[in-house]
Amino acid sequence: MLEALFRTSEVDNLPQSDRDNAFELMKTVDAKVRTMHPVEAGLQRAELALEQGDLTGAERHLKAAVGKANADVAARERADAMLATIAERRGELRPLVPGLIEQAEADFTSGKYSAAKTAITSLMRSGLDLDAATAQRLEAFQLKIIAAERDAGTTFD
Repeated sequence: MLEALFRTSEVDNLPQSDRDNAFELMKTVDAKVRTMHPVEAGLQRAELALEQGDLTGAERHLKAAVGKANADVAARERADAMLATIAERRGELRPLVPGLIEQAEADFTSGKYSAAKTAITSLMRSGLDLDAATAQRLEAFQLKIIAAERDAGTTFD
Protein backbone atom coordinates (compact mmCIF):
# COMPACT_ATOMS: atom_id res chain seq x y z
CA MET A 1 0.00 0.00 0.00
CA LEU A 2 2.88 2.32 0.76
CA GLU A 3 4.42 1.62 -2.63
CA ALA A 4 1.10 2.46 -4.28
CA LEU A 5 0.95 5.71 -2.32
CA PHE A 6 4.44 6.70 -3.39
CA ARG A 7 3.70 5.87 -7.04
CA THR A 8 0.93 8.47 -7.16
CA SER A 9 0.91 12.19 -6.66
CA GLU A 10 -1.36 11.73 -3.62
CA VAL A 11 1.69 11.51 -1.40
CA ASP A 12 2.30 15.17 -2.27
CA ASN A 13 -1.10 16.07 -0.79
CA LEU A 14 -0.15 14.73 2.63
CA PRO A 15 1.14 17.02 5.35
CA GLN A 16 4.93 16.92 5.61
CA SER A 17 4.81 15.06 8.93
CA ASP A 18 2.63 12.32 7.39
CA ARG A 19 4.94 12.08 4.38
CA ASP A 20 7.93 11.75 6.71
CA ASN A 21 6.12 9.05 8.71
CA ALA A 22 5.17 7.18 5.53
CA PHE A 23 8.75 7.33 4.29
CA GLU A 24 10.11 6.04 7.61
CA LEU A 25 7.53 3.27 7.64
CA MET A 26 8.50 2.36 4.09
CA LYS A 27 12.15 2.09 5.12
CA THR A 28 11.22 -0.10 8.11
CA VAL A 29 9.05 -2.39 6.00
CA ASP A 30 11.74 -2.63 3.35
CA ALA A 31 14.32 -3.64 5.96
CA LYS A 32 12.00 -6.30 7.39
CA VAL A 33 11.22 -7.69 3.95
CA ARG A 34 14.93 -7.93 3.15
CA THR A 35 15.58 -9.97 6.29
CA MET A 36 12.45 -12.12 6.05
CA HIS A 37 12.77 -15.78 5.14
CA PRO A 38 12.26 -16.02 1.35
CA VAL A 39 9.54 -18.66 1.64
CA GLU A 40 7.59 -16.52 4.12
CA ALA A 41 8.02 -13.45 1.93
CA GLY A 42 6.65 -15.37 -1.06
CA LEU A 43 3.69 -16.65 0.94
CA GLN A 44 2.88 -13.15 2.16
CA ARG A 45 3.12 -11.77 -1.37
CA ALA A 46 0.75 -14.52 -2.49
CA GLU A 47 -1.70 -13.67 0.29
CA LEU A 48 -1.67 -10.01 -0.72
CA ALA A 49 -2.17 -10.84 -4.39
CA LEU A 50 -5.05 -13.13 -3.44
CA GLU A 51 -6.65 -10.38 -1.33
CA GLN A 52 -6.35 -8.00 -4.28
CA GLY A 53 -7.94 -10.50 -6.66
CA ASP A 54 -4.75 -11.17 -8.60
CA LEU A 55 -5.16 -14.95 -8.81
CA THR A 56 -2.41 -15.33 -11.40
CA GLY A 57 0.07 -13.34 -9.30
CA ALA A 58 -0.87 -15.27 -6.16
CA GLU A 59 -0.35 -18.57 -7.93
CA ARG A 60 3.02 -17.42 -9.29
CA HIS A 61 4.23 -16.36 -5.80
CA LEU A 62 3.02 -19.62 -4.27
CA LYS A 63 4.80 -21.78 -6.80
CA ALA A 64 8.01 -19.82 -6.31
CA ALA A 65 7.75 -20.00 -2.52
CA VAL A 66 7.08 -23.71 -2.19
CA GLY A 67 9.47 -24.54 -5.00
CA LYS A 68 12.36 -23.52 -2.76
CA ALA A 69 14.27 -26.37 -1.17
CA ASN A 70 13.88 -24.87 2.30
CA ALA A 71 10.06 -24.69 2.23
CA ASP A 72 8.80 -26.62 5.24
CA VAL A 73 5.61 -28.63 5.66
CA ALA A 74 3.72 -25.72 7.25
CA ALA A 75 4.60 -23.47 4.30
CA ARG A 76 3.46 -26.10 1.83
CA GLU A 77 0.18 -26.51 3.72
CA ARG A 78 -0.44 -22.74 3.63
CA ALA A 79 0.34 -22.76 -0.09
CA ASP A 80 -2.00 -25.70 -0.70
CA ALA A 81 -4.80 -23.90 1.15
CA MET A 82 -4.28 -20.77 -0.95
CA LEU A 83 -4.14 -22.82 -4.16
CA ALA A 84 -7.49 -24.37 -3.19
CA THR A 85 -8.91 -20.87 -2.64
CA ILE A 86 -7.62 -19.79 -6.05
CA ALA A 87 -9.25 -22.81 -7.70
CA GLU A 88 -12.50 -22.08 -5.87
CA ARG A 89 -12.53 -18.43 -6.93
CA ARG A 90 -11.82 -19.38 -10.53
CA GLY A 91 -14.69 -21.83 -10.41
CA GLU A 92 -17.00 -19.09 -9.13
CA LEU A 93 -15.78 -16.61 -11.72
CA ARG A 94 -15.88 -18.85 -14.81
CA PRO A 95 -19.67 -18.73 -15.41
CA LEU A 96 -19.68 -14.95 -14.91
CA VAL A 97 -17.14 -14.17 -17.66
CA PRO A 98 -19.55 -13.42 -20.54
CA GLY A 99 -21.67 -11.12 -18.38
CA LEU A 100 -18.62 -9.35 -16.96
CA ILE A 101 -17.28 -8.65 -20.43
CA GLU A 102 -20.67 -7.37 -21.59
CA GLN A 103 -20.95 -5.14 -18.51
CA ALA A 104 -17.43 -3.81 -19.07
CA GLU A 105 -18.28 -2.98 -22.67
CA ALA A 106 -21.49 -1.24 -21.55
CA ASP A 107 -19.56 0.70 -18.90
CA PHE A 108 -16.98 1.74 -21.48
CA THR A 109 -19.67 2.86 -23.94
CA SER A 110 -21.35 4.95 -21.23
CA GLY A 111 -18.05 6.59 -20.24
CA LYS A 112 -17.48 4.60 -17.05
CA TYR A 113 -13.92 3.84 -18.06
CA SER A 114 -12.60 2.99 -14.60
CA ALA A 115 -15.33 0.41 -14.02
CA ALA A 116 -14.70 -1.12 -17.44
CA LYS A 117 -10.96 -1.30 -16.82
CA THR A 118 -11.43 -2.81 -13.36
CA ALA A 119 -13.64 -5.59 -14.73
CA ILE A 120 -11.31 -6.40 -17.61
CA THR A 121 -8.21 -6.26 -15.40
CA SER A 122 -9.78 -8.61 -12.87
CA LEU A 123 -10.57 -11.08 -15.63
CA MET A 124 -7.06 -10.84 -17.04
CA ARG A 125 -5.57 -11.39 -13.58
CA SER A 126 -7.83 -14.35 -12.84
CA GLY A 127 -5.78 -16.83 -14.84
CA LEU A 128 -8.91 -18.50 -16.17
CA ASP A 129 -8.51 -20.81 -19.12
CA LEU A 130 -10.72 -19.08 -21.67
CA ASP A 131 -11.77 -20.34 -25.05
CA ALA A 132 -9.98 -18.68 -27.96
CA ALA A 133 -12.90 -16.44 -28.94
CA THR A 134 -13.42 -15.12 -25.39
CA ALA A 135 -9.69 -14.59 -24.87
CA GLN A 136 -9.48 -12.69 -28.15
CA ARG A 137 -12.52 -10.55 -27.24
CA LEU A 138 -10.98 -9.77 -23.85
CA GLU A 139 -7.60 -8.85 -25.33
CA ALA A 140 -9.21 -6.64 -27.98
CA PHE A 141 -11.19 -4.83 -25.32
CA GLN A 142 -8.11 -4.38 -23.17
CA LEU A 143 -6.34 -2.78 -26.13
CA LYS A 144 -9.35 -0.50 -26.62
CA ILE A 145 -9.06 0.67 -23.00
CA ILE A 146 -5.32 1.25 -23.38
CA ALA A 147 -5.93 3.31 -26.53
CA ALA A 148 -8.59 5.36 -24.73
CA GLU A 149 -6.19 6.00 -21.84
CA ARG A 150 -3.51 7.10 -24.29
CA ASP A 151 -5.98 9.42 -26.04
CA ALA A 152 -7.14 10.86 -22.71
CA GLY A 153 -3.57 11.24 -21.45
CA THR A 154 -4.40 9.53 -18.17
CA THR A 155 -5.00 6.11 -16.69
CA PHE A 156 -8.47 5.02 -15.66
CA ASP A 157 -7.97 3.99 -12.06
